[in-house]
Amino acid sequence: MFLKRIVERRLEDLDRFEKDLKNEIEHAKRHIQKANDNLDELRREREELERYL
Repeated sequence: MFLKRIVERRLEDLDRFEKDLKNEIEHAKRHIQKANDNLDELRREREELERYL
C-alpha cells in the first residue's frame, strides 16, 4: 500500500509536469508567432524603403 501511494504521487507529479510543459510550449508558440509577425513587418518596411533607391 505504501508503494502504491508513492507511485500515485509520482504519476500526479508527472501529470502536472506534462501540463506545465504543454503550457510552456503554447507560450513559446505565441512568442514565435509574434517574432514572425515582427519579421514580416520589418521585411515589408525594408521593401517599401528600397523602392526609394
